[in-house]
Amino acid sequence: MDKLKLKAWTVRLLEWFRKWLFLGSELAEPIKVHCIKCEKEFFNDVAEGYKSFEIRKNDRNYQPGDDIVLREYDKELAELTGRELRVSIIYFLADYPGIEPGYCILGIEEY
Repeated sequence: MDKLKLKAWTVRLLEWFRKWLFLGSELAEPIKVHCIKCEKEFFNDVAEGYKSFEIRKNDRNYQPGDDIVLREYDKELAELTGRELRVSIIYFLADYPGIEPGYCILGIEEY
């Protein structure tokens, strides 16, 4: 079997396997990951499980199912500390009375 036929056969086999594995469903879009700074006190509250939300400017098209990498930021030193925490957006609220235009509330859940 020449290389082109082998490659075509392999592609068809992988496509069949993908459809079989997911029972014909289309694969979901890849998870979007947002990397954002988070001040020390708020970072610690999320890490310790006390804070399960973020109030953010909605400039990144946040959506439920997206992930956020919170990067701890020391405001006094004006630098990142190197600590990171990955969370998932489980709830999104914007354009609601009490929420400033252009901002949103994100319900988050740690992995």
